[in-house]
Amino acid sequence: MADVLTRVPLVARGPGFARGHVATGPVQNADVLETMLDLAGITNTSADPGWVRFATSLRPQLEGTTPGDPNRFVYSEGGFFFSNERLIEADECLASCPQGMYCPRGQEEQVINGSPRASMIRNLTSKLVYRPTGVSELYDLVSDPRELSNLYASAAPAHAALRSDLERRLLRWYALTSDVTPTAVDSRGPPQVPDPLPGGDPWAGNPARGAGSEGYAAQDDLMVVNGVIED
Repeated sequence: MADVLTRVPLVARGPGFARGHVATGPVQNADVLETMLDLAGITNTSADPGWVRFATSLRPQLEGTTPGDPNRFVYSEGGFFFSNERLIEADECLASCPQGMYCPRGQEEQVINGSPRASMIRNLTSKLVYRPTGVSELYDLVSDPRELSNLYASAAPAHAALRSDLERRLLRWYALTSDVTPTAVDSRGPPQVPDPLPGGDPWAGNPARGAGSEGYAAQDDLMVVNGVIED
């Protein structure tokens, strides 16, 4: 969640966009879809509620009418709590072993909690990275833009207050966005559950196999937890 990974400049070009305009307010990936829908004239109406979304169109910034909201909070999340055969980040890294630069990262991903689940909230002045099974982080981005001093465990009243405020905002964001049910009945019917997996798949859930070479016990496998067992 360091800025060298998450603070990626967003560059856009298109008809009607302001040439050379720089917007400094924080944005997030979901804003790209919202912006494209806005530019295409696709909007929710009372007759067609469309989709539930939580992003912001960047059209005003692209057209040069605003630098963006400097106080806006944006969010990011990643890592794993359960092993997941559908998203195995270690594989491509391990393919470069032993000499590849990403080999150590792949080996780290293999072990339990090697890439612990994390959620981040930040604006232009502060950042919180919360890891329920790892080391959490808190930074004052004004005095410490390189994120060298982790203030999460600081007893200083100002730091404790900042941590409490950001954790409250992060909790509110999760409460509002993490469980969105469909707003209408789909005529095609519900999806098939569980999703069948091909036989012989080494990553498929199989409680009988015990701990495998991938470094986790079967009972911690996301497929097993959700009842998807290979025949």
